[in-house]
Amino acid sequence: MEDFHHPFKPYDIQTQLMAAIYDTIAGGYKVGLFESPTGTGKTLSIICSVMSWLREHKTKNPDQGSQQNETEVSDDEPSWVTEAYESTVLPKIKEKQREYEIVLEKVKSQKRGKVVHKVKEREFKRIKKNTDQEELDHSQFLLKDYNANEKNDLDSIQDEVNALLKKISQKDSNSDPFQNLERSQTRILFSSRTHSQLNQFTSQLRLTSFPSSLGAGEEHIKYLPIGSRKQLCINPKVNHYQSLPLLNEACLEAQKDSNCKYYDQPSNPQTMQRMQEFRDYTYSEIHDIEDLNGIGESLDICPYYSIRKSIPLSEIISLPYQMLLERNTRQILNIDLRNSIVIVDEAHNLMDTIMALNSTSISYKELIDMRKSLKYYLQKFSTRMNSGNRINCLKLVKLTELLLTYIKRKKETRIKPGEKLDLMDIFPTNVDINIFQLETYLTTSKLAFKVETYMEKCSGRHANHASPLLFKLKKFLSSLSHPSDNGCFFFEVAGDVISLKFLLLDPSEIFQDIVDESRCVILAGGTMEPMEDYVNFLFKHTPRNKIKMFSCDHIIPKNNLKVFALSNGIEGNLLNFSFSNRESPAIIKDLGTSILKIVQCVPGGTVIFFPSYKYLEKVVEHWRLTSPLMWSTLNRLKDIFTEPTDSGKVEDVLSDYFRKISENPKRGAVLFSVVGGKMSEGINFQDDLARGIIMVGLPFPNAFSGELIARRKFIEDSVLKETNSREASLQASKDFYENICMRSVNQSVGRAIRHINDYAVIFLLDNRYNNTNIQQKLSGWIRKRFASSTMSKAISETEDFFRNRKLHQVK
Repeated sequence: MEDFHHPFKPYDIQTQLMAAIYDTIAGGYKVGLFESPTGTGKTLSIICSVMSWLREHKTKNPDQGSQQNETEVSDDEPSWVTEAYESTVLPKIKEKQREYEIVLEKVKSQKRGKVVHKVKEREFKRIKKNTDQEELDHSQFLLKDYNANEKNDLDSIQDEVNALLKKISQKDSNSDPFQNLERSQTRILFSSRTHSQLNQFTSQLRLTSFPSSLGAGEEHIKYLPIGSRKQLCINPKVNHYQSLPLLNEACLEAQKDSNCKYYDQPSNPQTMQRMQEFRDYTYSEIHDIEDLNGIGESLDICPYYSIRKSIPLSEIISLPYQMLLERNTRQILNIDLRNSIVIVDEAHNLMDTIMALNSTSISYKELIDMRKSLKYYLQKFSTRMNSGNRINCLKLVKLTELLLTYIKRKKETRIKPGEKLDLMDIFPTNVDINIFQLETYLTTSKLAFKVETYMEKCSGRHANHASPLLFKLKKFLSSLSHPSDNGCFFFEVAGDVISLKFLLLDPSEIFQDIVDESRCVILAGGTMEPMEDYVNFLFKHTPRNKIKMFSCDHIIPKNNLKVFALSNGIEGNLLNFSFSNRESPAIIKDLGTSILKIVQCVPGGTVIFFPSYKYLEKVVEHWRLTSPLMWSTLNRLKDIFTEPTDSGKVEDVLSDYFRKISENPKRGAVLFSVVGGKMSEGINFQDDLARGIIMVGLPFPNAFSGELIARRKFIEDSVLKETNSREASLQASKDFYENICMRSVNQSVGRAIRHINDYAVIFLLDNRYNNTNIQQKLSGWIRKRFASSTMSKAISETEDFFRNRKLHQVK
């Protein structure tokens, strides 16, 4: 395919990327791995290639929903049946599809001025605090009588939602004339990590238009952004909760108590009509997720539940990682992956995200706080509980005490981080606690919600943490009651914090469902190298000949970027920042002198990445005390900024850094940052904000962390089992460890180049960057511009590099 309907004249590398993605889908590949550096128009290229394929596919297969492909029809049916079908049925389907396009155009023209977006008002409602000193009503925190044999509220509400959707789908065609179009069709699912990234996808999608698959006339892009209740709840009595688990529970509680005017029971005769209107408003134009709240408010209907009615007619859906990766969430939302194209953007985070969603930890201090909260709640409400609630609450107290005793006992015999634990050691044989029953109780009784909100009211605090404690206990119990061969329990020690942790070790088992069900899975990102990790650990059940890998160059001219790998400092010391060498006074002094020489010839901003906050702090303190002349000279030449450990202060530091550079780009500024910190990902350091990037050392993760020990042990055991080679297993573990480091390097240095006219110089300060195996794991566009050099030669070439830039002449 030559024309991908890009809204602008695409660069050659964009055309190459679009062609590679299109060929992956059309060529029958199951998986595509794509690296396209940040600033190369990756998102728009993805949209144009997959939407061009989809419209072409729909043109050839107008009745996608039949769940029959061309081969099945031609092989299994007599020719006269196929001919009759194509001459009688298909024209009617296409005519109905055209009718729906007319409806959408009519809705689009009518709704302007009618649908009122209340996003700002909604945000005000979300953060508004009740300052009235009201007497605490304890009855709202009381548990409903619990009987283990009764159906729980969650199941009942889900049954009602399913009944509602079933009732809607069973209405005759006069109620919804387009219901016959609502079959399981080929669609695109685009997933990214954050809602800001998904909103960027929406803004890029608005730039595009594609040929109609229906012949004459326009065909609207039927785009549906999906989110959690945190993005889509419009009930101010519920959406003020900052914690998603609490918000979910509050929503279910409001439904059960008929305390949400936006949620309609299945018996409401207007429900179907308003859901259809919601769907049609949504598809009449390309909306972001905040727009759906305005549509829901204008129609007095819940956006979170209404999107389920909209899914079947969608062409393209965007959703955050969690909603794609959790099978239960996909089932609840009725997201059918069959025959669909699944795209995961910013996929360098994917494996870590899968493991995080399916792992859990609980610390000694958290267990103490849980026990305290449970006892306090029992003391207040035990006389008003039925026996089912009282017994289970007491068992939960006992469980926290058992876990505390176990950790305390292990502390006395020396805890070994990462060492696999035997769960039988936790629970004495004489203790009658059924973990599965307690997990069920926590799920069905709403105890976690009642206790958390009660403690919040009593203390006057607000539950801003992502996972309230009893919800963490619930997830931990789920891991205990459903142990997996692909995960393990171990201790994690961070300073004086000791945690019991369950870690999923094999992300491929979770992701395999998505691979099996979908037509094609595409992973894309700006820093996907080293790609072999995805093949080895995420797609190990997929044949290699069904996996396509593609890494494109940057859009900038080759002479807009220089990359120097430097083994020695300006004073001649070997720059090796391995753990055993990094505290050498000579190396730290030479590092400071070298940085001073570099920033003297780099205009604008220079971002310097250190492997950790601790090492950054130690190096700066050493310079202040032992090299005061160098340190004062650096501060006189450049304004110095340091990445804060407090995430709440990051915006202020960045704002001051940006302002200083804009005021005097020739003088510029220096920003000390940390790999894997707040500024190594997602920050746009374009143009003068980062004319120089300095990478100090290789940012290997802590080899002694419990999580890394457990993961490497799992890899070694797995490879040993497959190959019966101890050497191969150790090499696989070593490669895994190096790949974590190099992906972080690629992510950090990629901050500098953001568009075709951008330019910068990258300095990799460590002799290990000259090792072939390390160089091979750099992103392709960096490798192509990579040069080993001496410090003095690199500085000379840097001076020439910027001297040749008309806008930045260094005199």
